[in-house]
Amino acid sequence: MTVRLEITNTFSELAHYKNDNYAPSYNNAYTIPGGETPEWVPEDKQDKWGMEIWFNPSKKIPASELANEFINPIEATLEALNRPVVNLVKESFSKSLLN
Repeated sequence: MTVRLEITNTFSELAHYKNDNYAPSYNNAYTIPGGETPEWVPEDKQDKWGMEIWFNPSKKIPASELANEFINPIEATLEALNRPVVNLVKESFSKSLLN
């Protein structure tokens, strides 16, 4: 088994590594199955590999940036309930005042 560290490329079934034109990958790990490039690939670019584990380099992401990318499911649920709950409380308050 081969363990590769600090690999920014992602896996490609056709060429083992995707080329540098793809966006680099960070903060992840992959288990790569053994394989080989297809026969139609030029002989000088043929490659065979056994099972591998790839570790991408770490990339620090400030928490402030994460808040913009990911929706907190609890917050989304509370926002969805906000209007109906507030309306119910207002109606209950109004009814109790009138009584």
